[in-house]
Amino acid sequence: MMVELVSSSLFRTIPPRSQKIRMKSRVVHARSLGGAALESLSTGKGARIMGTTSRGIFLQIESARLVFLSWEHWRGPLTVNLEARLEGLDAQEPVCLERGMLRLGEHRIVLPSGQPWEPSPPPRTRSTPDERRRRARALLEEARRSGRVSALAHLFDQAVPLQPESLLGLGPGLTPSGDDLLAGALLARARRGAAPAPPEALLSVARRRTTTLACNLLELAARGLADERLVNLADHVNTGGPCNRAFMDWGAHSGVDALLGMTLEERLFGLGGESGPAS
Repeated sequence: MMVELVSSSLFRTIPPRSQKIRMKSRVVHARSLGGAALESLSTGKGARIMGTTSRGIFLQIESARLVFLSWEHWRGPLTVNLEARLEGLDAQEPVCLERGMLRLGEHRIVLPSGQPWEPSPPPRTRSTPDERRRRARALLEEARRSGRVSALAHLFDQAVPLQPESLLGLGPGLTPSGDDLLAGALLARARRGAAPAPPEALLSVARRRTTTLACNLLELAARGLADERLVNLADHVNTGGPCNRAFMDWGAHSGVDALLGMTLEERLFGLGGESGPAS
C-alpha cells in the first residue's frame, strides 16, 4: 500500500522531544475498532509508534502485529477509527495498553466497549469464473481511464501461470504491489468459500521477504478479512453485487493492485473447488 506521504520520506519527520510544545492530557474517543486490532491490543504486550502518515498512525505490537489509528472513516480489521486527529506525537512517545484505553504520550484513546467491527457475511450468490473475470476486467478498465494503473499491469497480458512466492515483496511501499495483488486474490477466494490454497506455506515465505504490514494483511485476507473497501470489491467480483468504487482510494494504487489479483486469481492459485461462501 503506497500511503499518502506528508514529507519526502516514508514517515513524517517529527521534531525531537526537546522541541515539542507540551500539551495537556487529551481524551480522544474511537468510533470503531477492528477485530484483529482488538486481539492485538488485548495481548498486554509492548507497543511502539512505528510511524505516521497523513491518514493515521501505525503502532507495532512487539514484532508481529500492527494496528492503524486512523482519522478516516473507512473500517478494517487492523483499524481503530478515531474521532479526531492526534497531533504533536514523536516516535519515542510511550505507548501503554490499558483496559479499554490506549495511552500515547499525553493522549488517552478511549476504545469502544461494543462488538468490534467485522465484515458482513459474504453474499451467497454463485458465479462462474468467466463472470468473475469479466467483472474484474471491467473495473480494471474503469480504473485505467481514471489514471489508476497497477505497476504489475503487464501480468494481465501474459498467459503463463504465476508463482505467488515470486510476487512477495515486489515493489515499493508499506505493502508492495505484489503483496497487494496476492491479498486481493486470497480475499476474493476466501469470501467465496473456495477450497483454500495452502496459504501457510506462502505466509511463511512472506514473513522472510516482505514487510510486517504486508504479512498482516495477507494473513487476514486468507481469512476473508480486509478493509471494507476491498471487501465490497471482492463481493462485487464474486457475485455482481453493488460496487462503490471506493477501493480506488485505498492507498495510492493498492486497491487497483488488489483488483488485479482478483482478476488473476486462477493463474495464481488454480480454480479449486467451490464450497459456498466463507462462514
